[in-house]
Amino acid sequence: MVGKVRLVCCAGLAVWAALLLAQPFSAEKNRAFQEKQYESRMAALKAETDSLYFAATGRSLKEQERIAATLVEDIKRLSAVRGFDTVDHEAVLDKMKSLLRLAPQTQAAKQAHWEIHNYYLDLLGEPDYGEARDALESFLHKHENAIPPALKIQAYDKLCVIARRMKDMGLLLYYTDKHLALNPGNPSILLYRAEALIALGGRQEAERILEDILRKSPGSVQYNLALELMAKANPGSADGGESANYLKTIGSMKTIATALEIYCVDQMRYPERLSDLAPMFIKTVPQDAWQKDFFYQAGADGQGYVLASAGSDGKFLGFEQRGDYTALQGQDIVMKNAELVFSPRR
Repeated sequence: MVGKVRLVCCAGLAVWAALLLAQPFSAEKNRAFQEKQYESRMAALKAETDSLYFAATGRSLKEQERIAATLVEDIKRLSAVRGFDTVDHEAVLDKMKSLLRLAPQTQAAKQAHWEIHNYYLDLLGEPDYGEARDALESFLHKHENAIPPALKIQAYDKLCVIARRMKDMGLLLYYTDKHLALNPGNPSILLYRAEALIALGGRQEAERILEDILRKSPGSVQYNLALELMAKANPGSADGGESANYLKTIGSMKTIATALEIYCVDQMRYPERLSDLAPMFIKTVPQDAWQKDFFYQAGADGQGYVLASAGSDGKFLGFEQRGDYTALQGQDIVMKNAELVFSPRR
């Protein structure tokens, strides 16, 4: 019966996905659809004959606590390994399921409910992402009013990972919304959100997210991942994919600018050459995205500087350029005293 319910849900999801791809992207429609899917999954879990996550019992709480204490001791015994033995995770999982069915109102059952997703994700060999999702979603549904925000954030983080591994971009977008509502600005979740938006057709919003990461986190792991996603967002763009190269170059210029400021604090002036920064103030001086050296000029008194890239065509037209532009091909980038004065429009 459960298999049939899941088969129907999967068929419905496939139909919806086909309809969605045929229409302009709408985050609101995706959210509404995912809410309905979530409620449908919870209703199916509650309707199961031998319900696990929503089990009911006529036992008193005192009797449940007695049963729970015995099962917890069994779990501890099964988890305590010696020498080269390994934990029998299947046996531990069975005891946890017994806790949920026989003593559902106990704190031990609540803890087991939370822990079960880890078994389906990592501990039983082949991951079962559908079961892991059901475990986490039902935990959130059942204990919604008693879960601290930090644990909710952790649950949504894992649900994002699960949705991504399932390649369900609609679900991924839904859970990035849930996560960011509690923990705004998390760069890893923002990258997941951008990835989902690109897959679903929300390219413009994805680019805004990625550009913000590129501005705020030059040189970081998230910066490099954002560059990769930016290239995916513009595989056949009119600028030939140069937007990612310009953003990468601006990030390198900001890294150099930071090193220049530290040098100035230490030496009371800016260096005569960029090579003076390495290795004390920067490990190595980066090149721009086209593997060309940056142009640099310190002020006559060492109290200011200009830094520039010749852009995609490699032809530098001078430090005096000012303003912004949208057509990238052939344009230079100029920074003066850590401020961009000639660069792509944001």
